[in-house]
Amino acid sequence: MNGPYFVGASGGKHYYVALAALIKALHPQLRGAHIFQQLNALGLRTEFDRGITPVGLPYSFTKYEETDPCFTS
Repeated sequence: MNGPYFVGASGGKHYYVALAALIKALHPQLRGAHIFQQLNALGLRTEFDRGITPVGLPYSFTKYEETDPCFTS
């Protein structure tokens, strides 16, 4: 997987595109919500808070949703 990510307290990489996909699938009501709300819903807030946070975080992981090329013009 490529693209922006944060390194959590466990040392694992959490890619924004994967987080966006989880939000879309598991918590669609939080699409566009602040990343803290999204991380709380996914149970990753402590992992994030105790990890290494990169510069330039998005407001929402929804910004990184991948679009299906079959449905784009």
